[in-house]
Formats: sequence, structure tokens, C-alpha cells
Amino acid sequence: MPSQNNQTNKIAISISILAIVLIVAFFIVRSHQSGTDTAGTATTTSTTASSTTATTSEQSSTTGGVTGTGHYTVKILGTVPAAPDFKSPLVCASTIAAAQCAQLQSQAAAIAGQLVKTPEDFGEWIGLGGVRKNAGDYQGAISAWHYMTVLYPTDATAFANLGDLYANYLKDYSKANANYLAAIKINPGSSDWYRNLFTLYTTTTYKPSATAAEDILKAGIAANTKAVDLQVLLARYYKSQGRTADASAEYQAAITNAQSQGNQPLATQIQQEASVTSN
Repeated sequence: MPSQNNQTNKIAISISILAIVLIVAFFIVRSHQSGTDTAGTATTTSTTASSTTATTSEQSSTTGGVTGTGHYTVKILGTVPAAPDFKSPLVCASTIAAAQCAQLQSQAAAIAGQLVKTPEDFGEWIGLGGVRKNAGDYQGAISAWHYMTVLYPTDATAFANLGDLYANYLKDYSKANANYLAAIKINPGSSDWYRNLFTLYTTTTYKPSATAAEDILKAGIAANTKAVDLQVLLARYYKSQGRTADASAEYQAAITNAQSQGNQPLATQIQQEASVTSN
């Protein structure tokens, strides 16, 4: 009988060990799946062309080598770059009136207070860059926005803001071009940046190629099939180059596009402009 009892005990112990192994394996698998889900994307605060008007949006992003989507917060892996000194006092350019400077300094201080609490807040950094740009502290704006391009490389906002700063304030057209193109690569659906690059190529000495102005509008039209404004802009460009047939064709494409969107007043307005071109 003792031998039989020992055998029974051994079987019971073996079953218990097997159960423990299966439970551990189950939680390892669940832990692995959970880890994949939580290292997803950030719900970021994004702006349009303005650096001060923000709207909330969610997007897919790649941060720290981890790509994903979902309603959760990114945990940035690896080395996070050092943040610019957001606490440094705002010094306004001499062209800024004292009252305006005081207001901007107050805004910068308020943003700095928020960044102490949430040091990687996208919207606050974008806003800080806007305040510093308005104060004439262009280097401060660059630092804030560049930091966001590193932390949030799949949001086009900071790139577009840098493009505007380099193009219209610092006159560094090569960097403006690079940042606008980066914004377009991230979000090709915004027609504004194609327009901005067209302006850059036609009103400055910066011309990446002989056909850069035409090419950027064509790229914008291809990416934004409803962008009547880009079609009209291209038609006007053709007109300025003496390419009457091309201008007429592009005007007609814009008229058809406007009509297809149910915007007959716009179509009529373009038709009137096109009739002047053909005469």
C-alpha cells in the first residue's frame, strides 16, 4: 500500500507542475501581446499652417522604432534628445513694441509652466515656437519646432512651420524647401504646402530645377484631386509663360472639377477668368 500511495503522490505532483507551467506560459503570451499594443502611437495636438491654432487629431506614427495605431500613448524608447531650454526668458526683437513684448513674454511663461508638468507635450512646444517667432526670437522657434520633428517625426506641423520660418523670415530657401517637402511627404493631402513651394520657386532666386514650379503644382493636383485652387494656379502660371493652350486646358480642368463638386459659382468665376485668357 505505501508503494501505491507514493505512486499516486508522484502523479499528483506531476499534474500540479504541468498546470503551473501552462499558467506561466499563458501569462507570458498575454504579456508579449500587451507589450506590442501599448507601444503604439500618440494622440497628438496638430495645427494647420498657423502655429497657434491647434486641433486634436490621431495618427499612425513611428517613434523609437515602434510603429502602430490606437487610442493610447507612445512610450518613447531609446534615447530621448535633450529638450531645448524652454524656461529661458523671452527676449523680443527691437522692432516689437513693449506692450506686445510683455504679452508674448507672459504667453511664453505660461507655456513653460505647462511644459514643466508635461515636458513632451506637442501642442505646447508648437505654441512656444509660435510665440518665440512672433517675438523675433527665430532661433528659439527653430529649437522648439525642430525638437518636435525629432519626437514626433510623423506629424507635419513642425516641418511646415519651419518651412514658413525659413522661407519668409530667414530667407534660407534651401532649408525652407527641405522642410516643406518633408511636410508634404508626411501629409500629401494639404494643398497649402504645394502653394508655398510654388511661391518659393517663382518669387525667389531658389529654383531646384527649370520645371520646379510646374512640377510641384502637378504633384499637388495629383495628390489632391479636388484642389481646384492648384489647377487655377497652374493655369495662371501657364498663362504667364505664354503657354496659352496649356492654360486653357488647365482652366477647363478646373471648371470641370468645380462643377463635379457642385460649386457652380466657382466654376462660373473660373470660366470668366479663362475667357479673358483665351481672348
